[in-house]
Amino acid sequence: MYQRVGDLLGEANCIQGLGDVARRVSDNASAQGFCEQALRLYERIGEPFSIGSTHLRLARVAASPEDRDRHIEAARAAWLSIDRPDLVKQLDDEFRPPS
Repeated sequence: MYQRVGDLLGEANCIQGLGDVARRVSDNASAQGFCEQALRLYERIGEPFSIGSTHLRLARVAASPEDRDRHIEAARAAWLSIDRPDLVKQLDDEFRPPS
């Protein structure tokens, strides 16, 4: 429906939702695919909040520590660009190595 009317944000949000469902049933490969698809749409419309949220989701299903770190840094950059240190703190709290 969103594709038919040209609503990229609505389309991206729906695809992101499919990724969330896939992750909940432990289908990380599908979750990653949906998130990457949604990310491309969010990047087309320049939506930093959603870009950061999508990178967070990708960090959670990353296949390697390098991919996880790349997505963490991308989420951090997106959220700092819109002055959301609260989201960066949540990100750091989730991914900070245990002391």
